Amino acid sequence: MCQNLPDSTWSGQFHLLKAEILLSQTRTAEARPLLENPPAATLESARLKPRLLMDQAELKKQSEQPDQARSLLSQARDLAQQAGDESLLATIEIKRGVLLSDFDEADAAFRRALDIATRQRDAFLAANASGNLGYIRLHHFRYDEAIPWFEAADRAAQNIPSRLVHEKALGNLGWCYFRLGQLDRARETFTKAEALASEIGLPDDLQRWLGNIGSIYKEQGDLSKAVSYYSRAFDIALRLGNQTYVAAWLANLTDVYIIQANWDAAENLSHRALAAAKGAADSQLVEASSTLYSGLIASARGRTDEADAQLHEAIRLAERAYQPNVSWEAHSGLAALYRKQNRLTAADREYAAAMHVLDLEWLALSRDDSKITFRAYLARIYQEYVAFLSEQKQKEKALEVAESSRARLLVQKLEGRTSVLPRFRAVDAVRVASETGTVLLSYWLAPEGSYLWVVGPKGILQFSLPPESEIAALVDQQSKAIQDLQDPMTAGNDAARKLYRLLLGPVEPLLHSAGQVLIVPDGRLHELNFETLVVEGAHPHYWIEDATVAVVPSLSVLRTAASGQPRRPRLLIIGDPLPADPAFPPLSHLKTEIREIAAGFPESDRAVHTGAQAYAEHFRDTDPRTFTAIHFAAHATANDESPLNSAIVLSPHDGRYKLYVSDVADLHLDPDVVSISACRSAGSKAYSGEGLIGFAWAFLEAGAHNVVAGIWNVDDAAAPLVMEQFYKEWHEGESPAASLRNAKLKLLHSTGPLRKPYYWGPFEVFTRQAMRQTTRSAMDFPWRNSKR
Repeated sequence: MCQNLPDSTWSGQFHLLKAEILLSQTRTAEARPLLENPPAATLESARLKPRLLMDQAELKKQSEQPDQARSLLSQARDLAQQAGDESLLATIEIKRGVLLSDFDEADAAFRRALDIATRQRDAFLAANASGNLGYIRLHHFRYDEAIPWFEAADRAAQNIPSRLVHEKALGNLGWCYFRLGQLDRARETFTKAEALASEIGLPDDLQRWLGNIGSIYKEQGDLSKAVSYYSRAFDIALRLGNQTYVAAWLANLTDVYIIQANWDAAENLSHRALAAAKGAADSQLVEASSTLYSGLIASARGRTDEADAQLHEAIRLAERAYQPNVSWEAHSGLAALYRKQNRLTAADREYAAAMHVLDLEWLALSRDDSKITFRAYLARIYQEYVAFLSEQKQKEKALEVAESSRARLLVQKLEGRTSVLPRFRAVDAVRVASETGTVLLSYWLAPEGSYLWVVGPKGILQFSLPPESEIAALVDQQSKAIQDLQDPMTAGNDAARKLYRLLLGPVEPLLHSAGQVLIVPDGRLHELNFETLVVEGAHPHYWIEDATVAVVPSLSVLRTAASGQPRRPRLLIIGDPLPADPAFPPLSHLKTEIREIAAGFPESDRAVHTGAQAYAEHFRDTDPRTFTAIHFAAHATANDESPLNSAIVLSPHDGRYKLYVSDVADLHLDPDVVSISACRSAGSKAYSGEGLIGFAWAFLEAGAHNVVAGIWNVDDAAAPLVMEQFYKEWHEGESPAASLRNAKLKLLHSTGPLRKPYYWGPFEVFTRQAMRQTTRSAMDFPWRNSKR
């Protein structure tokens, strides 16, 4: 019928609807004649004309004419306001916001759209506005601030339902996860967005998600898959005439060939990327990164003047377009260039500049999980700077850089200064070692070579160790041997001996008179219990026989234990909960474990909550601050993707049954020790910098001085024996580290199968205190006789 009424309002509406469908599918050429020659009705209607101008603006945007698009949208907004069409006005504000370069102006436009959508209860417009409020934060590198907006848009999209908004929210969430270092989560999210874009018919979105999946594979080292995804994205962008993304995927392919040191291919693609970037509407998006790669290629090929100029230009472009990732990479590239030229002062300055950019970005993050993963994503630059300082024999400064990059979030929370970057001073660690008779071992693993710093009362020594891959391979062998119930003392697998020689052999003379040894692990070393390493000699034995050991997240958190009157031991036990989920069946050992531990404390000094009383809220309601020891006996589950959602599984109550890491981290406690008798309660994934994120980390953050937690699965039969003896020793005045060591030694010296490391080795003491030694004199390090 509308075909017979070419000048009717209905005809105009259908005409614009057809154009809008084509524009949503980036079929710009097909939409163009519809919008450049509209029916007269659309020009004469007060309601249709602003819509036509809005669609013409979208056409100009897709044709890479943003200035004309902005002008048309301003006209459309004025006409929509005059017509009183609030729904159209909200849509126009969203489109205006997309094209506004000023963050505050774009934010205001999107918020106006969201206000209108909320008043009108228009879920689709609200989802669209929320998604764009997230997008401008993403565009300004405020990824963790963007995530809640995208999550809100995605929830709304699924309720509407709208596959279009769902697809865009997923893709943008994927980019946030990627830039925050959550690579597996990002790839899963992008894959869902890619499938939706393909189903709906959104080729421009499709090429973005495909290319971003390629970037994840590049970061994970799977370069063949990265090239495949980049190539697919490039082909689509080229077909659509999207010069911005043509340049982007050429630049990313350039980076792949730089990684492979294929300089001919890299240089060819770099020239193409730069040429494409200059013809792109959003040239700032890709020009800085293309210039960066050009500079890195020139540096590798010995064209030092050109490299210097290009890298400085990349920094200028990155600062103009606010692309901190390009800035820190360019500063790092300049540092490497000056390092090769032996311009050491200039190299140090550029490394420090790269670190400064990184530090500012880390401080700007507002979400804890973002801070945890962001540092892991950028480990390489820290590793390069530490290696540079170590080459220059600046061992104290190298240690300060390494330790200042570790456990930052934990230190911030403990110090209560979230706006200030924690700084570690080597002199403070020397003081702690001197006051307590403690040896501090700090490990640093890196692809090209690793390091060990030893801190004692007279200063700091540094030792070079093999590359990370060599150490990781031995850790794998040791872990497999233990999990297979082997006894490394007698088994053919000699990983335990090799690891001892590599990790402790260089400092063995320094350890003999130490009252205690505190270890800062790194990377895969978080999976290793050093006590299970085998000391060779006339009488081979596990290292636990020689040393009292505890783990420290970073030397930055370490303090000397306060002296004064010991507190009366008071114990809180939460455990043996009611079954809440078939995935977590009852554990037969818990009743025995709880009974035996509780028996060591007078009734007035203990509180035991089991069964229906062992639930998360009840733990908080017991005022745990009044106890000097807290013990959990239950299942635990570690969440690799979202470590703050790892949980202790307790009794069901009011629809929940888990105590999460994030719940614990927000508490304010002061116990001498917290113990979690559960599998992998220390966490199952170590994040570069922050370390293992689990209940050890959370309770230290909440104020615990020491935490006993498991780094692998805990055996039902062994756990009660370890914990009973541990609390007996602690109640009698031993330190937590000495108490746990004595409990383990009792199992090790037994005659049954429980003497194997699998049974006594999972538990470790995680601490932020160095104990003053009262029974041993401070060690006397043979500094001059040790190998440097």
